[in-house]
Amino acid sequence: MKPLKKREICCKIRMDKEVHPEDGKEGGGLILEVNEELIILRSPEEIHAEDLKKLADFRIIDDTFARSFFKKDLKLAQFVLRIITELDDLEIDPTDYETQFDVKRLVGSRSLILDVHGGDTKGRKYDLEMEKSDASPERSEVHVSAMVTEHMDAGDDFSNLPELYVIFVCNHDEVGNGRPVNEFMYLNTDRFKGNEEIEKKIEAHQSMGGNTHILKVNGDYKDTDSEIGKLIHDFKCTRADDMYFDNLAAKTRELKETPEGVKTVCAVMEQERQVSNKENTLRIMLNVMRSQGWDAEKAMEVMGINASERELYARSARFELAKNKSATQATT
Repeated sequence: MKPLKKREICCKIRMDKEVHPEDGKEGGGLILEVNEELIILRSPEEIHAEDLKKLADFRIIDDTFARSFFKKDLKLAQFVLRIITELDDLEIDPTDYETQFDVKRLVGSRSLILDVHGGDTKGRKYDLEMEKSDASPERSEVHVSAMVTEHMDAGDDFSNLPELYVIFVCNHDEVGNGRPVNEFMYLNTDRFKGNEEIEKKIEAHQSMGGNTHILKVNGDYKDTDSEIGKLIHDFKCTRADDMYFDNLAAKTRELKETPEGVKTVCAVMEQERQVSNKENTLRIMLNVMRSQGWDAEKAMEVMGINASERELYARSARFELAKNKSATQATT
């Protein structure tokens, strides 16, 4: 039997506001393009209705909502950080505050987006993360490394490293000891148990007070007689009326109940969809390159990727292929 001849199929998913349905009305939404034929999968109205349902269920601890919640709101971020760190003198520097801060100072390295990044007037630096699923020690180390890289330049004396706070607000009690906040060293000390010499060095380091603090907030903590307990409670509320802190409730109402607030959060959800679409496009592109034996340029040409975006996709493809190659070599 002769092998079947392969048929090339060009398929991509994208958002498009310029598509016009057959009834002549302006349309758009999520578009599936198969061999230049456009199929509207969801209308803008359907997408918006879904977004409104998600918005009603959002909590501060949800990453999408947090992006809007803390954006350009130094006082709110300062209020939250003071409760978690117990630093009464913490005052955010207005020139050193940003949400969705992109840390990528090493050429070719993986980009890391910090939910809330800022510094205070005493030179301390903060990274506040809403982590519902992954607050592992490895992720903690990645965030600390990124913070160190961001705040140290070539030739800097290591004694100039600022005091760093990497804070994970967790959905549950990740540590399992019931405490509202747990602090960790930038070191897995369990591996050294039983080694008296190293244990003494670790104890001496802890007594001096290290420059790096990794804090994990227990999302299951229920004692609302304390400020941290009230904060954790409010972080997990969907309704402003159920919150203890007036400032958190006011911001929640603003984002959920005013036209401007709703527009702001919906814009964030739209941005996330665009990122997701790009990630899916890259994954399809890599699969096409592997299955067809094509280089990136040929795959992008067949898939119809815009010329203005090709350099980004080509660079991302090189990085993913090199990463996969290194992983394969490490296991052989």
